[in-house]
Amino acid sequence: MSQPNILIIHCDQLRFDCLGFNGNPDIQTPHLDCLAKNSVNYNNHYTVYPICTPSRYSFWSSLYVHQHGAWDNHATLPGGYPTFPKVLRENGYRTAAVGKMHMNPVYQDIGFSHMELAEQNGTGRFQDDYHRWLMEQGKIDRFDLHHQSDLFREETTDHLYDMCQCAQSDLALENDSTEWITRRAKEQIECWEDGTPSVLMVGYRKQKTALSGGFLRYEGWSWNSGDRLLCTKEKRLKSTRAAVCLPCYVVALISFS
Repeated sequence: MSQPNILIIHCDQLRFDCLGFNGNPDIQTPHLDCLAKNSVNYNNHYTVYPICTPSRYSFWSSLYVHQHGAWDNHATLPGGYPTFPKVLRENGYRTAAVGKMHMNPVYQDIGFSHMELAEQNGTGRFQDDYHRWLMEQGKIDRFDLHHQSDLFREETTDHLYDMCQCAQSDLALENDSTEWITRRAKEQIECWEDGTPSVLMVGYRKQKTALSGGFLRYEGWSWNSGDRLLCTKEKRLKSTRAAVCLPCYVVALISFS
């Protein structure tokens, strides 16, 4: 096909050495290992900037931070800069984003025609789709508040060391952001149509502060704390375009700070 469908999976602070295929003997990431075995693994790749929002704007715009000027998580990408989602949209792609994008404003138009967002404490919290849905259920993900309050820290606090930035979530599994993001991403992929190329960017939050535990499964999508949103070989989605092993789209796993 001349215009492949594109799926971009990006993670918050997923360390390169917290993956089985990069040599970690303790963390099991079988699905990512399988994907890496049949892919290109860039083992000398560095983020352009070690802060979330600026590095995302650099990824979308292909500019260094000193060029686009968004220096921290309260900054924004000035209008007029081209981004790859805008370029794809202008060339006939259906563009969508699901999960954490960490833009300012929350629903900034950088080229995604459809957005279903799940942000963290700080900019975007309670404005996004996930938290509005969560409030409709009478729930709140209160443990996220422990980790997402400060823009910068001179040094981390003792309790973050003691708990390894992990905690048992107070939400039921079906209300967890990982489950919500996966359900919404799956729905987007099932809407892909022949003759209309699509790009979907999926952003997960929980690598930054691991608030869920154990091995989870959702209708053929399998993941653990470092292994998310990959279709199992045994149980594929009904849409043939959603099977990772089929060469109908490009899969990129990207970790941002």
